[in-house]
Amino acid sequence: MKTLFCIGLLSAVLPLALPAAVEDFKSYADTEALRKSWTGFGGGNPAPSASLSTLDGAPAMELSTSGEPGDKVIVRELAVQPGERLTFTMHSDMKNAPGAYAYVALRSDRNAGNLVLHDFRLVPGQPVRVEIPNEGRFNWQDQVAMLICLHDAGAPMRVTVGAIDLPGAAPAREFHDTPEARRERREKLLHGRTVQIDTAFPYYHNRSNESIASELRVNGFDGVYYYTGTDTGLRPGLVGEMQRQKLGVGLMTLPSLVYWSEAQLAERLPAGWRDWLIEFTGSGMDIYRFIGFVYPEYNAWYKNYLNGMLLRHRFDAFTFAEIMYPIYDGPEKNPPFYGDVSPGFQAAFKRATGSETFPNFTDPADPDYFRTNTGLYRQLVEYRVRTIDDFYDDIINGPGGAREAAPGILFATWTLGINIPDGVAKLREWEGNDIVAMIRRVKPDLHFIQTHAPDWANPALPGDYPLAYQPFFDAVRTANPDVKIGMQADLGSLGPSRRDPAWQKQFYDACRKAGVDTTTYYEFGLRWEIYSQPPRLCEIRRDGDTLLLVFDQRLNAESAMLMKGRELRGKDRSYRIAECRWDGNLLRLKPDALPAAGEELTVPVGGVADDPAVRFPASNLEPMPRGPVNTIPSGTETTLPVLGSFSGNPAR
Repeated sequence: MKTLFCIGLLSAVLPLALPAAVEDFKSYADTEALRKSWTGFGGGNPAPSASLSTLDGAPAMELSTSGEPGDKVIVRELAVQPGERLTFTMHSDMKNAPGAYAYVALRSDRNAGNLVLHDFRLVPGQPVRVEIPNEGRFNWQDQVAMLICLHDAGAPMRVTVGAIDLPGAAPAREFHDTPEARRERREKLLHGRTVQIDTAFPYYHNRSNESIASELRVNGFDGVYYYTGTDTGLRPGLVGEMQRQKLGVGLMTLPSLVYWSEAQLAERLPAGWRDWLIEFTGSGMDIYRFIGFVYPEYNAWYKNYLNGMLLRHRFDAFTFAEIMYPIYDGPEKNPPFYGDVSPGFQAAFKRATGSETFPNFTDPADPDYFRTNTGLYRQLVEYRVRTIDDFYDDIINGPGGAREAAPGILFATWTLGINIPDGVAKLREWEGNDIVAMIRRVKPDLHFIQTHAPDWANPALPGDYPLAYQPFFDAVRTANPDVKIGMQADLGSLGPSRRDPAWQKQFYDACRKAGVDTTTYYEFGLRWEIYSQPPRLCEIRRDGDTLLLVFDQRLNAESAMLMKGRELRGKDRSYRIAECRWDGNLLRLKPDALPAAGEELTVPVGGVADDPAVRFPASNLEPMPRGPVNTIPSGTETTLPVLGSFSGNPAR
């Protein structure tokens, strides 16, 4: 088993002028400011005394104890970027007791379980260098809580902590765009093969933006719809890096903040937000919170929220996913299951229609029961359609809306499709999605039909099922023949319905036959190849003084150690790999000489493997739940030409 810490005694204090430190102690005006960030942990653990100090001439933090009983714990939340390893130096005072030691814990937040917990011996008067290799195990993304714990052996203790750093974490590149490049990416989104990503999945953690973008690109995609449940879930610099690698990038998010916690909603939404929550006739949706579509105050807040994401990350496109009333076949259930029936929605319905009553869904004896007073129920069906289209139109086209804030980007609308008789009309009634009305109201460039869960979750769904969605595509053409048609599939959320390449070919062939202009699917990190095939070397690229091996999926960290020392065979000479560094699907090589662009190299890739630990636990292959390690067979070689650095626009 690989150790999580590499700790070595240093013969001299290391210089600590480290780049890109996540905590370099330079921002604190005084000790009081330091103590506002580095705080006691509590829970019965006393805190060491913290003060500003220096180590080898650089700012540092001194921690001291008085020898009272109990381990002393101090904690700090650190903003992090994916990097090779977390490193720092701790210097032990000459007077510390011989039995004194320290330990460090890393957590996703201060009260979560330990991702890492390791103790290390302190030698009085000497520094200890602590390195925590980042091997895709910690799943940190935006921050970690770091706990430093001192065991003083019952005597006063003093240590000095130097800058805490992530060496190897490349800063986010800022992409320099051009009008021509934007037009090309727009065309890719309108006519190309795209995919959805959700970087909350561990598959995307602990790797560079360049790694993620290159994996998407070498898998043949033209564009990406970047799904996020919240603005804080978007990785800084990733959109620009995908654009630099010539991928069109659209933002996809949900209109109702359904996956936000109550604490998040309370912190960020205006007062009174609880009155905006959708309510249902039963308890089947109680684990979720949906904000409704009929509240102008929410619209105003949402415009600012959405525009911030579009402008900060400079997306090429935007669409809502699943903008609907979220119950499939609710009126057909026994008992009926329906929403929105909240007081706020009922009041809005009555104001809009002039009705003094609202349909009843729970008491068949009520004169306004929806199957009895069908006229009142039809008013509600029409009103629900209008509320969705009004909301969508206001967020995109209204004053201060997205079209005004981000002129020139592509806008897509989005509804669901399903292979059932009279599916277009039934989804209109059940979920409030009217394709024709939505397109004519919102005026999008593109309209997606999303595969509904009863279809995509069916393991027996045939690959050519898009042909059965023709009525939904026809509705798009009826609304506006100039609006492009997109088809969305789910190819991997469930193990039994994860679709292999033969099935995918049938799907894409059927989309072309049905006249679909562009496709996308959920989700890139859940695709069949990740669970079922070993990695494949796709490119060799020069990148400054390094050589990049670009694979089609994420590797395990051990692959870098495996490649070190191997030889790359060229036509006239071989190149020995002196160093090899892992970065997701990339291996960054330092050969003993750099081959020229255009030279063909034969690369021994046998033994390189993927990493089941970062897969979503939804495999249909043993060992459950993540499936097997897929390893390139021993002796395998791949011959490819050396390419130059990727020819996207230069980045600052």
